[in-house]
Formats: sequence, C-alpha cells, structure tokens
Amino acid sequence: MTTRANYIGLAPKAMQILMNQEAYLRQQFSESDTLSMALWELVKLRVSQINQCAFCIDMHSKDALAQGETLERIVGLSAWRDMPAPVVHHRRKYYEQRRHPLSHRHPRRSLGRRRKG
Repeated sequence: MTTRANYIGLAPKAMQILMNQEAYLRQQFSESDTLSMALWELVKLRVSQINQCAFCIDMHSKDALAQGETLERIVGLSAWRDMPAPVVHHRRKYYEQRRHPLSHRHPRRSLGRRRKG
C-alpha cells in the first residue's frame, strides 16, 4: 500500500478551505429539491476514484449506501458513461449536452473500428 501524505499537517490552511467547501456543498445538496445527498456521495466517490484513494473510496461507498444509493450505481460509477440508461440518472444526456466542448479530450470510438475516409 502506498503511503499517503498527511495533507492536514502539510497544508492546514488549504485543508480548511476544502473542509469549508465540503460544508457549503453538503448544505446546498441537502437543501436542494433536485439534488440528493446520495448524489453528493456519488460525486465524492467519483473524485476518490480519480484520485485513487482506497480509504476515501471505501468511506464514500459506505456513505452512499447509507444515503440510499444502489450497489449497482456505486459499482458502475467508474464506467458511468457506458452504464445502461435505467442505471444512470435520466439527466445524464442533459448534462453531457451542456458540457463545454473543450472538456472532451478525444472523441470516443469502439476499439477495432477505424474511421473511414
């Protein structure tokens, strides 16, 4: 297991900013009519997956389950773009259509298929 840095010890002011941001976003999700706390846990879980922090993945997976999230959505989170439509929230296409075009690195294609032309 890789030893992780003690972020609170190394940068306490930066960590306090992050903790304040967490508190603000938690409040926004908890007061929202359209966003759920389960979704907030999925957001944190996805960030943890990207950061490859096993401790945080474990913690946020358990928190998401406690908030009522389904195991199927938690397990499929790392490949959310390819999950079947009923598993992924119905707003996925809405958000994908409104993302900034520069957020895509490369167009997605299936392996083994070549572009014609």
